[in-house]
Amino acid sequence: MDSGLASTSIFTAFFVIITIPSLRYIYNQYTNSNSSSKPDPNRFLRALINLSLLFHTIWILKSLVLRSPVNIFKELGVEWTAPVDVLKAVVMQKASSEDGGGEVPDYLNLLVKRLGSFEMRNLYIRFGHDAIASCEHCSKFEDYALFALAPVLLSYVFEALLIGIITLKNSHRESLRTHALGVLVCAGVLETYYRLTESVVLPQRGSNETVYMWHNNLTFYRHILFLLLPLIITSPLPLLLPPRFSPFPFIPSPTPTNPNHMVPAPSLPDPSLSIQTTLNALNATMTRLHLLKYTHAALMRVPELRTQAGEWWEKEKREGDWIRGDEEVRRVARGVGLPYENKEEVNEMLDEEGVVRPQGDGQKVVVDGVEIPEEGGLRTSARQAVGTLKMAYVPSQYW
Repeated sequence: MDSGLASTSIFTAFFVIITIPSLRYIYNQYTNSNSSSKPDPNRFLRALINLSLLFHTIWILKSLVLRSPVNIFKELGVEWTAPVDVLKAVVMQKASSEDGGGEVPDYLNLLVKRLGSFEMRNLYIRFGHDAIASCEHCSKFEDYALFALAPVLLSYVFEALLIGIITLKNSHRESLRTHALGVLVCAGVLETYYRLTESVVLPQRGSNETVYMWHNNLTFYRHILFLLLPLIITSPLPLLLPPRFSPFPFIPSPTPTNPNHMVPAPSLPDPSLSIQTTLNALNATMTRLHLLKYTHAALMRVPELRTQAGEWWEKEKREGDWIRGDEEVRRVARGVGLPYENKEEVNEMLDEEGVVRPQGDGQKVVVDGVEIPEEGGLRTSARQAVGTLKMAYVPSQYW
């Protein structure tokens, strides 16, 4: 049987085996969710994920079975070190046996001409058949690398798009998106690295050594990754396997109570525990407030504590006078719009400096571009804050 016919038969068998049960499963799942007493709000999302996964699986299987990379040396049955005349003769013989006319396509003529150089054979192993045969304008390593890597990186982008679809919100797989994208990024970096840097050694003429086709093998590994990664994320594809099947023995299978919801609902805390915790915190707060009230009153009854309290307040006043008397602090306070001097203090300071000011009670006092109010901006803000606290404070009947 011809290899092409065999590949087509294999793909057709896979297509029928996978597609028919999968579409039936998706249809039954959607109709059951829609006809139930409580329709599943995520039925559209589930159908979208399953259809995307089905089409993606069929496409990757098609790429693996029907669109495998070409190796002209293997198909023609010639050695990697065969002269270009031998390649050309075998190509013409094969073309004449297939169509009877002996006409060789232009891209094959270009390919055979380029393969006359061992450097081009090195690039053929590294970048594949299509890059050497199709890129007419390519002449250097960088040109072939750009031409060959562009579709490779684009395939990773499309795979990341599929990962984003199957890990959408409410798909119960959102937590796996970062790991899956990380796997794709690492795979893309490794494939690019090996394509560009790995050394290629051609065997000696007449040797039976095989040549490792980097392009063909890396393409095969990439397709296997693209095929398995979405199936692992969905754990597993619910098209052929039971819904409670788990491919990993160390990860327990989910045991849903609702067949339409594979992830169990999170348990809510007992409301009685929260109420009891709140009551305990309120009781402790009341005890601390009572202790604070009695401690504050006891300070004024004991002479030693009263003396220490007075000394502490004296120290605080002295340090406050030092800070408020600093000119740099005054300037910064005026800059933020909170001067703490009142109008009388500023007038005395200006009189000492010999500054002549307009006379009259209605005249404004401006220092450093800031108008000084009657009692100071900082005192006004503090007074308003305390007034707000007084309005919000309601004395309790318990203290």
